Amino acid sequence: MELYVKQFSRKFSFKPTNANMRSTVKMQLFLAKSEDMESKEPKEQLQDFLVMTEEVEGYVKKTLKLNDKQYEKLEEMEFEETVELANKIASKMLGIDPEAAEKVAKKPKK
Repeated sequence: MELYVKQFSRKFSFKPTNANMRSTVKMQLFLAKSEDMESKEPKEQLQDFLVMTEEVEGYVKKTLKLNDKQYEKLEEMEFEETVELANKIASKMLGIDPEAAEKVAKKPKK
């Protein structure tokens, strides 16, 4: 699989190995859990956000096999942009059309 990442001005290749699939599902679970942060105490929210940030960054770094210079660039990206990149990688990994997933995410919840 290949993905062009505009922030790095290059294409990255990755495979849907068992390790990458496990990392993908783990990262998606962290993001899904983040939607339930409002019911937690502020201290728990901060701890969960820290873990989520580390998980998302680690996922991108590991999956794309970023070198030190590229990782520094990742560190300078805005968090929302990093999550968007992680979701693009996960969509490719899971065979999900990113545009279709975005439409589903934008539907009002009942």
